[in-house]
Amino acid sequence: MSTLGEELSVHPVTARCMAGRGVSTVEQGRAFLEPRLADLRPPRGLAGLGRAIDRLDRALADGERIGIFGDYDADGVTTAALLGGYLSALGASTEVRVARRDAGYGFG
Repeated sequence: MSTLGEELSVHPVTARCMAGRGVSTVEQGRAFLEPRLADLRPPRGLAGLGRAIDRLDRALADGERIGIFGDYDADGVTTAALLGGYLSALGASTEVRVARRDAGYGFG
């Protein structure tokens, strides 16, 4: 019997990563490798999301400057840029900052 990695034609390191994330069947593997937007959990379950939306609404309505802080990794930079662009398109005054790798974590 072939391994899951062989069945999915992925590198052994990728197969180990998938196994570490609980992927144990070919079907789960395909879903992991080819995710669909419909399979994502709805954001409604995020703690504090309602408060964050209310605060952004208030900042937009009052013309406040909105600070956006992103991590220096690929998804952090991308998210900060997208959010900054989106809020700017809504008319917000934004300041986007990205963490510096040499400065450690946090807002420092």
